[in-house]
Amino acid sequence: MPNPFNAKSKEIFLKYGLLMHPSIIKQSLEIRLQYDLKSVLTKFQKPIFWLSGEYDFLYRSCTYVLLEIIPHVQYVEIQNAGHLVHLNQSELFL
Repeated sequence: MPNPFNAKSKEIFLKYGLLMHPSIIKQSLEIRLQYDLKSVLTKFQKPIFWLSGEYDFLYRSCTYVLLEIIPHVQYVEIQNAGHLVHLNQSELFL
């Protein structure tokens, strides 16, 4: 499914992300690729509210098995929003 919010995310990255030192960008990408989010989430005992945009594919792999990993999660998907839910659908986000 095409992501209509991809252009906005790229625009934000080009405006702010490129201001970062290249080593920081490299480190953040390494963390994203190597960080085992699923194993960390299984250790949480407190209630979790997980908000995601319909077009947020950054953490989509976790949402498929979210209830298996953390049965005490409350998952809400905001329609017509990408990874930047607070910008794409600010009223629904609030």
